[in-house]
Amino acid sequence: MTAQLLRTRRFLPLFLTQALGALNDNLFKNALVALVVFRTGEGGTALVALAGALFILPYVLLSATAGQLADKMDKARLLQVTKLFEVLLMALAAAGFLAGSVPTLLVALFGLGVQAAFFGPLKYGILPEHLQPDELLSGNALIEAGTFGAILAGTVAGGILIGLDSGAAIVSAAGLAVAGAGLVAALLVPR
Repeated sequence: MTAQLLRTRRFLPLFLTQALGALNDNLFKNALVALVVFRTGEGGTALVALAGALFILPYVLLSATAGQLADKMDKARLLQVTKLFEVLLMALAAAGFLAGSVPTLLVALFGLGVQAAFFGPLKYGILPEHLQPDELLSGNALIEAGTFGAILAGTVAGGILIGLDSGAAIVSAAGLAVAGAGLVAALLVPR
């Protein structure tokens, strides 16, 4: 049943939307961390801690509100709005990388935390609407496996790509491309 879900329109676009978002978050975060550590040296540890806090803080502040919103509105539409917000944030992040502006990158990171805090309740809330009760376990397992695979890929890619010649441009282009692909996938999620 698990492999069959990946061939359905009621599941595959959501799976891709989530996996691409997790890939992008971690690509960006780890590129930012590597950039900060290598650029600032010893002072980088405080900035890395600040970056972690800026990404997690929106979850603490907004998760309950995001859950209430997800219960009241069309989840597919909200997925699309959050993915559009991700594209805009990755454009801001690209500007920050290309300008070498750590404050701009930290604002983008906070924004990605806000976006992720609103996306979380949507991905789990929409599954029971799109899957049969006997498919929920497989659906949740696939979402989690895709998420952790994407986290691993983004973690590795972010650190490697930022270290390349023209790393800032490469990470910027990759982040925009992944966010764009995530938006396209979200547009395919059925209402």
